[in-house]
This record gives sequence, structure tokens and C-alpha cells, in this order.
Amino acid sequence: MNPDHVLMSEDHENDSVQYDLSDPASWAEIVREHYDGVLRAALSQTRRRSLAEEVAQETFVRAFERHHQFDGQGALGAWLHRIAVNLSRDVLRRENVRSHAELSEAHETSDADPHPPEVVHRKHLCRVLREALDEISPPMRRAFEQTVVLGYSYRQAAEIEGVSEGTIASRVARTRNALARKYRDLDA
Repeated sequence: MNPDHVLMSEDHENDSVQYDLSDPASWAEIVREHYDGVLRAALSQTRRRSLAEEVAQETFVRAFERHHQFDGQGALGAWLHRIAVNLSRDVLRRENVRSHAELSEAHETSDADPHPPEVVHRKHLCRVLREALDEISPPMRRAFEQTVVLGYSYRQAAEIEGVSEGTIASRVARTRNALARKYRDLDA
């Protein structure tokens, strides 16, 4: 294994795993480990599954091609997330996509088919949530999406955004308060 291309990454059991970033076989495992997170990151930006899947694929291609740019100081997942977000933004600029897909597409959790009124209600709530999030400043929205929607820790989100954990916590709290105000306005 070439020592210039080795990276230490922690898996979910906190065991260290070594990857040779110049080895395509290592990338097969990296894709298995990080694909879902990269797809969610792309989906949160593009709001369209087909675009998000393209972005996710391109993220891993770009990361492999530019693996020498990864210094190993931060988390591999954070680096992949940043590539996915940047590629998503490039795709949206190029295609000038402005549509808003349902937030629920990223987080469908029920296998059972709900009754039609429940479907309509859920879609309405997703649309309202997406519209409310779109009214929030991009840094606050990203902090909220990364921690609440995508499940990153405050530390990981801070690393992705290049800010302190306190800044992420503040942005998430302000976003939650803004969404709660919006919800109270709807309920009134």
C-alpha cells in the first residue's frame, strides 16, 4: 500500500479502517460506506432524485480522480459531502433548475401505503416545509439540513461548512425557531 495515499477513516463501530485512495478496490468500499450520505446531500440540494443520483456518481468519480487533493486531516465523508454540494450547485446553475421536489422523497420511512388524505396532507406539509426552508438564509438552511435532515453531527457539519460547532448550533436553533413560527402561523 502506497503510504502517500493511505487515509484513516472511522467506521460506525469506531474501528479504524485503512484505504489506499489510489486503489480502485478501496474505492468500492468507500462508495459502499458513503453513497447514501452523498446521495442525501445531493438530493437536499437538487430536490430531484435523478439529478441527485447523477451527482452522487460524479462525486465519487471526481473524488477518485482528485484523491491526491485530500490531505487526510478532515473526515473523508465531509470531503465527499463538500464535493457533492458543489457539484449539485454546478448542475443547478447549468440546468437552471428551480423546481421543488417533495422533501419526503429523501426520507420515506413507511412501507405501508397511507390513505389518500394522509398522502395529500403529507405532501402539503413537505411543500410548506420546503418553502419555509427556502426563505431561510443559505448558511442557516445548510446547517439545518446537514444536522437535522442528513443526520450529520454538529462537528461534521462545522467541518463541512468551515465554521465552529457553536456557529452550527446557533444556525440550527435559529432555523428551528423560524420554522416553529411558520408552523404556528399555519396553525392559527
